Amino acid sequence: MRVRDIMTTEVVTVEPGVSVRRAAAIMEEGGFGCLPVVENGRLLGVVTSRDVRSAHFNRLVADAMTRQTVVVGPDAFLWEAGELLVRHGIERLLVVQDGRLLGLVTKARLWQYLAQYRDPLTGLYRGEILKEKAMALLESGAEIAVLFLDIDNFGRINKKYGHVIGDAVLQKMAVAMRQLLDEDQDLLGRYGGDEFAVVTRRRLSEARTLATLLCEGTSLVDWPHGMSVSVSIGVAGGRRVSPRALEDVAAVVSELFNLASLASTRAKRARKGVMVVEHCELVTG
Repeated sequence: MRVRDIMTTEVVTVEPGVSVRRAAAIMEEGGFGCLPVVENGRLLGVVTSRDVRSAHFNRLVADAMTRQTVVVGPDAFLWEAGELLVRHGIERLLVVQDGRLLGLVTKARLWQYLAQYRDPLTGLYRGEILKEKAMALLESGAEIAVLFLDIDNFGRINKKYGHVIGDAVLQKMAVAMRQLLDEDQDLLGRYGGDEFAVVTRRRLSEARTLATLLCEGTSLVDWPHGMSVSVSIGVAGGRRVSPRALEDVAAVVSELFNLASLASTRAKRARKGVMVVEHCELVTG
């Protein structure tokens, strides 16, 4: 989902020629902390409660408003909007395209939808948002790789120790992997069941090294009941060899996840730990 899918288009605005007194009255009546300042559909800035308090009521909004405004585009992914809200410590984002105000999205509404992307057991993102992150990186021209991780013999763990212990293993696995990753380069998520995935900005050779680190690091964890837990990891990535059309990006991402998943299955069968898809040029028209 994109911001345009959840934004509201009913936005109370104020014109720059209105008095600060009038803007303050609108804000008090509606319970707003700020008002977008719009002229002929174009966003000029915002007038905040702080602006109102520090300005004389007879001044014009144009003289008191804040021109530097945090905005988001309608095609931004929901997680991108969420990152903006957290980074700037604000409660709502104005949705702007080509300088024109299209709507707004509040923190409460955004969090309501983003909760659907979180796995309730581990707190990690679900597979859908991993794919969205991968799409956004590809659209920006970045080179990416996908690591697909499968816990070995997890069915036996559930049968021997029960699903409560099995869930504890999944939670501990999430924590262990997160500690081994670099948040600036890697995004970890639970793909489903006992499967995890990582979308990384690392080159394929570096992704291979990361996969080995994850294999070795997770095997050293102090697992419940002294059990031994290992993972099999498939790695797929590729070099961008031509510009991507937007409609091609989703297909490329799906192919990367599929190749990494198949490689993890081969690694499990061969008991190799890590299997890498060596040649995977991501070519689109």
